[in-house]
Amino acid sequence: MVDAANSGGQEVRVGEVFVECAGKTGFPGFGFFRQGDNCALRGRRRLPEEGMQLAGSKDGGWLYTARHPGAKMEIPVEEAQVSKSTEMLILREMLEAVIEDAEKGNDCYPIVGFASVKGSKWSRNLMAVGRFVNGWDDKWTWEDLRGPAQQDQFLEKILNLESLEVLRHTDPGLAMSFRRGAFWLTVRDVMKSELFKLGDDWDSKIVYSNLYRFGPNGGNPTAQLRSVQDQKCRELLAHEIKSFAPRRILLLTGWKDWAKWFLGTKEIPFLDKGPHGVNVERVGTISLVSPSAHVVVSVHPARKQRSPIVDDISDAFADLERREP
Repeated sequence: MVDAANSGGQEVRVGEVFVECAGKTGFPGFGFFRQGDNCALRGRRRLPEEGMQLAGSKDGGWLYTARHPGAKMEIPVEEAQVSKSTEMLILREMLEAVIEDAEKGNDCYPIVGFASVKGSKWSRNLMAVGRFVNGWDDKWTWEDLRGPAQQDQFLEKILNLESLEVLRHTDPGLAMSFRRGAFWLTVRDVMKSELFKLGDDWDSKIVYSNLYRFGPNGGNPTAQLRSVQDQKCRELLAHEIKSFAPRRILLLTGWKDWAKWFLGTKEIPFLDKGPHGVNVERVGTISLVSPSAHVVVSVHPARKQRSPIVDDISDAFADLERREP
C-alpha cells in the first residue's frame, strides 16, 4: 500500500482514490496549490453524534457495546464488527480537518482514504498495521465529491470493502503488493511461522489497518498532514482494536515518528516493555481489550532482509506469551 509495495509502505500502489481540487491555479498535473487556492469540499455536513459510542469492553468470549448506561448487547467476538456509524463519524471529521488544512494554503494532494479490512475467517490471531495505504482501485475526482451525498458514497465505499482475501484476488494493485510488497510478504511469513502455523489461507484470518487514513495518492502523508489527523486516527485505531479484539497486534511501522505517536496515548493505553532484539523496536500490551493484546512494533521491512525481521517478530510474540499468557 504505501512504502514501496507494501500496505504500510510505498513500493507498489494498491489502487487510488482521488479528490481533485476545483479551480486549481497551481502547477498542472502535480496537485500542488498556491496560497489562497480553494481546495475545500463544499457542502460538508456532520453525521449526528447523538447515541454514538465507541465499542465497549470484551468479557470472556463476548464483546459488549452500549448506547445507554445499563444497556448491553452481546456479540460473539469472532463475529464482532466495527461500528460503521462510528467509523463514518471519525472519518468524516478527519476528512474535514484535512480539507480545512488545505484551505490554509498547505499542499493539497489528490486524496486516498482507508478504514480497515478483515479476512472472512477472522480468528483474532493477528491485527497487522501499516503506516498508510494508497487506497484501492476506485478513482474519485474532485467533481465526484462536490456534495455531501457524494462524500458519503466515497466514505461508505472505504467502509464496505470486501474481505481481504477477495480483494487480494480482485484488486490488481493489491495482488501485486501481496506478491512483491515487503509489508505483505513479512506478514505472510509471520503467519506461516512456527508461532502461527497457518497455510495459504492466512490472509483470511487477519485484520489489516493503518496508522493514517488520508493522504496523497503516492507516498506517506507529510508531517503536516499527519498532524491534522493524528487525534482522529488514534481514535479510529482504538475503536478498531476494541471492536476486533485481536490477541496480537503487529505494527510494521517503526517506532520513531510513527507508532510512538499512537501507543501510550490517552486513546491507546500501552504498557511499554522496551525493544526486543535488533528488528523489534517495542513490545508491550494494550489494555483496551481483555485479556490485554500483545503488541510488537518492528522496523519497517522495506529494503531490508525479511528473514531476520520475521524471526525477531515471532520471538517477541512468543516471549510476550511466555511472560503474559
